[in-house]
Parts: sequence; structure tokens; C-alpha cells
Amino acid sequence: MKRIISILTTFSIILSLCACGRQEELSLPAPETSETENPFVIGGGSETIMLGYKFGFVDFPEKCTYTGEPIELDMYYQNGSFDLETGFLIFVDGIPQEYSINEQDEQSYMHTFDLKAGERRVTKILFKPNTGKKGDVLNLQFASMLEPSYIAKQNEKYGNNHQLLELVPSTLTFEADSENHSLCGYDIENTSLMGDEILNRYSLTSASAAENHTLNLYGDFGDSEVFSNELGKVSLTLEDFGGTNSQYRTTIFVDNTPVKIKADCDYLDYHLKEGYYISEQIDIPVDNSAEKHSVYAISVPTETSFSGTICISDSSTIFPMGTEEIAENQTVPEQIESNTNTVISSGGNELTKYFDSTISFIQKRGGYIYTVEDFSRITKYSQDFEKISVKDFDEDMLFLEARALENGVAVFMQPENGTGLTCAVFDSELNAKLTDVYSLVGKDPQEYYISTNEIDISPDGSTLICTCYNELGESCIYSYKIAGGERAEIYIDHELGVANVRYTQDGDIAYIADSYASGSRQEFVGIISASGEKSVQQRYSNSEYSGSSSGKVLFDERNVKDGAHSSGKVVVFENGQPTELDLNLPDESQHAYISPSGEYILTYLIQNDSCNFTVYNTGKSIAEWSADYSKSSNVNVSYLSFIDDRSVIVVYSVGTEQQVFRYKY
Repeated sequence: MKRIISILTTFSIILSLCACGRQEELSLPAPETSETENPFVIGGGSETIMLGYKFGFVDFPEKCTYTGEPIELDMYYQNGSFDLETGFLIFVDGIPQEYSINEQDEQSYMHTFDLKAGERRVTKILFKPNTGKKGDVLNLQFASMLEPSYIAKQNEKYGNNHQLLELVPSTLTFEADSENHSLCGYDIENTSLMGDEILNRYSLTSASAAENHTLNLYGDFGDSEVFSNELGKVSLTLEDFGGTNSQYRTTIFVDNTPVKIKADCDYLDYHLKEGYYISEQIDIPVDNSAEKHSVYAISVPTETSFSGTICISDSSTIFPMGTEEIAENQTVPEQIESNTNTVISSGGNELTKYFDSTISFIQKRGGYIYTVEDFSRITKYSQDFEKISVKDFDEDMLFLEARALENGVAVFMQPENGTGLTCAVFDSELNAKLTDVYSLVGKDPQEYYISTNEIDISPDGSTLICTCYNELGESCIYSYKIAGGERAEIYIDHELGVANVRYTQDGDIAYIADSYASGSRQEFVGIISASGEKSVQQRYSNSEYSGSSSGKVLFDERNVKDGAHSSGKVVVFENGQPTELDLNLPDESQHAYISPSGEYILTYLIQNDSCNFTVYNTGKSIAEWSADYSKSSNVNVSYLSFIDDRSVIVVYSVGTEQQVFRYKY
């Protein structure tokens, strides 16, 4: 496997989304339906609000040089737990660059990629810089954007959509002149000392205002939305302050494409000094069609000392005058946060009062309830939700994912620098045993990446399994005893590449594998015993492991064809024999869970202003209920787990708040 450069950085959504400071917490996904289920897009449902997404370069050259020929780089993507769309931007000396991918002719400032949960992808990028002369050494910056195609509706915020994730900057040395593109900038020379006006507007102190680089772009109607006029242009205000002293170059993007500023300029140039800010009125061109547009600004440092930080403003939506969403000259009232005090009407028993923090994991094991809260600690409760004990994670660790054990919880964590992986096994008394995964499997974290989809821990917490390739290039599953580090090659697949592995409740191993032997990607699911004996392997397109019970393993099936993104089927393997179950609605298979005994399968589907649950037994629905809420509320199911065979706990994310319910059926 090729070496992944050390600038490959782990970005855990919600904990570290952007280098620039934000003055408000990021909103969580909202409830309305969308064409693809995605935790970033309003409408996407997710089982957890903690996601891992990585990108970087394969064999990035120590010295990046332009010789007159296109610069070729292999971009590496590793998706986390949910499907998402991502885009990619390149900046040279703070100027956006057009590039092509995979030796195609199409040039664009941002190419977008749809990534399945757990998917890895390497994309070849080719570009010729549009600035620079022979002898120059200029700042080279790379950034990835989440859900770049998303455009918010009126009164809605972008939340995690359009968030920018950057790599450590590099430099580009010019051994030849670039092609002349006649780009020009507009210099902003006047800066103002930050006073009470700025501090009060954003509820800042002098110290907090200077600490983080903050970029704002807004129109006359406020920060959340912008309305176009009849002259084919929009007037906006750009503000920039905070962070380290540096020279910045700022570009305005409409629908992910750079636009002219002040009629004929491509970008703004200014120097930010500590304690000062810039504020500039700018005009950008906007067509007078009935289409909505997204607009945002990106500020990039141009100094090769890398003292500054790249930053993106909150995105806004440009609404054309005369559309149904806004009438001409209409006064827009002050926006009220729709994610505050949202009431979910539900027949369940509300448990919110028992928790005072964000829950990203909740499971019942051995008569106790275990949670991961605020991504920083594990808490043990009685069955009546009386708090028994709490254990904090190490301060320099980022929570990735938790797995329930027979009598405790295993937590996968990553150091803040994004390199390495730790498995912490907490017993019923919350005593933790830490294992450095890379040391255990004998891999160098600087050269090899292990996704949480590629590794799992046995139900008793004693053994890790990991999928990788052996010296012959064959896809394998290895097991590692945590005590003693004993390694065993328990499975070899000579034809398929094993991508995901999970222990079942019985201690077997479920896996998902793929093959390109036919010229196109084919996907398979399989089950082997703990000793490596294969019990079943069958082809099921776009399937995911959905859970296990005593004697049964559940996979959902998401056939993406004919415009549909879900087949409406789940597949249950029992004693190696598959049984396909048809659900009432296609999209239900996006969220399917199996009860502890395997007798029941629970699904949920978000539709309009409700979350609808269905329970199946032997392929027939036996129970249904709904949780209702306002259409304007940003509601999302962030976690669901069985308490026993006939009751579940559902965690609803309501903006930056949560509501927790228990349902019995």
C-alpha cells in the first residue's frame, strides 16, 4: 500500500470542522426528506452524530514543483459512517484553481464526489496553476467541502453543509511561468480597531475576538439569507477579523464557482492585524432567473510562513425577488431559531430529563445503561437511569465510535493530531484498558490508515479483528489477542477485497467485500466463524451490516438504480441461509435494526413533519407509531438502540439540543 503523507488529517465532524472560529454551534441535520439519505443534508437520518471523514494525498512529493506540465496528485478519501457528498478546492497564492480529475477533459473549480459509508477512493487530480512566474515559491492550499451542492431553504441554516476541512498547507515552486489568466485583485487598505460594535454584535470579548479567524458575509436582510434585486447583482458586506497576523486573499463563490467582485476584480487583498478588522461593501453578479443560489466567501493566507489560517464564511442562500419564497419589498422579520424549544409529540416515555449533555451512544448491557456523552466521557446508569459512575476520556483523544460488549463498552478514539487509533475497553465498573491499535497490528500510522469499518472487537472484549492485505496481495482478516498480541490469519479471500468486518453477537464475523473482476464493481456479504470457516457469501449490491442477534445477522440492501436509492429490502442470515424481507416502503431499509432475540426488525423513516417507526415479525408489520414535530424544526434521529426485545430508546437531535424517548410495543 502506498504511503499516506503525514498531512493526512482526521476531521471529526462537530469537534473540528474548520480552522476558522465560529460564533455559534453547528446545527445538526434536519428532518425533511431528500433524494439521498445523508447526515449533512437537511432530511438525512443518521444513527450517530459523530462522523469520521478523512482526505489527503497518496505519495505527496516533498517538493511540489510546476515545470510547465500539469501537476498530478492522487487525492485519497476515506469516508466515515454515512453516505455523503464532498467537493475539493485548490488554492495557489490564495487564488482558486481549475482542475480535472481522472484524466477527464472537464475543468472545474470544484468537482463533487458521492461517497458511500466506509468507502475509500483515490482520485487523480491534474491542474495548471493560473498564477505564478518562474522562480516564485507560492502558498499551495487544499480543502474539502462537505455537501457542496446543498442549497438551504428560507429560514433554514446550512448547519454542517458547506463546512470546509483543510490540509496542512504546502508550497509550490515554479520552474516555468504559468499561463497568463489576467487575474486582478482589489486592495483593502483601511482596517479598523475592533470596538464595542463588533464585540457586542457577535457576543465577543477582546480576547475571544482576537483568538480565532472569523469571516462573515451577509446582506441587508441579515446573516442567514440574502435576496437579489432587479439589477442583476447583490450587495453584500464582508467582515474579517481575528487569528494570527497575515496577508489574506478572499474570493466570493456563488454555487461553488468564483465570481467577480466590484464588477471586474477576482478577489480581495488585505492584511489582518491583531485587534483589527476589515469591513467592505461588495457587489457580486447574480442572474435574474427563478433559481436559488448559494453564496459564501473563502479567505486564504498568501504568506508561505503559514502563519494564517484558511477560513470560510457561513453560507447564505440568494433568493430571487418575486418567487414564492420572498415577495418584492417584503419585510423579513427577525429570524427565530427553529431548533430551540422544539416539542416532539410522541407516545413514548420521554427520558430527556435524565441527561444533561449530548449523547452519541446508548446501549443496555448486563442490566446497566451505558452512554457516551459530549464525545468525552462514558457514563453508567441503572435501568431506572440513576447515574452510577462516570469516566472521562483522555483530553487529547477524539471519540470516533463505540461498540457494546457483553459486559461493558469498547470505545475507538483517535489522538487530536489525527494519527493513530486507540481502543479503550471499559468493563462494568468503567475500568479502562487502553490498546494502541497500530502497535497491536504492527502498522505504522504514518504509512497506513485503519478505518473503524475495517476493525472490530469481540463481544467479550478480548480480541480485535482487522482486514488488510498480506504479502501476496490477498485480502485477509487477521485476529489479534489484546492480551499478549497473538496474531492469527483467520481468513483469506483470493477473489474479493474485504472492506468491512464486524463481530456478530454469537462471535462469528460478518463482512462486506467487493470485486472489480467483471469490469464493474460488485459487492458481496458474507459470514465466517471465529476460526475462519465460511458459512455463506452472496452478492448483494450496496448492502450494509445492520446488526446481529442470537443466531441471526441482518444486512440492509440499498440497490441504487432507476433513480431509487433504496431497495426496500433487508436480508436476514440464519444458520447460513439468507431470507429476504420486503418492507412497506423502499426507504425504510436505510434504517433497519434487529432486536436482541432476532424476533423483531425495527425500521424508521423520516417523512415531512414526522418520524415513522415500523416493527416487523416474520416479514409482516406488527406495530407502527410516529413522532411528530413542526415542519420548521431541525429534527434528526441521531441514535437508536434496543433496551429489550419489545422496547427501544431513540435519541432525537433538535438543533444543538436533544430529546430522548423510550418506546414499548
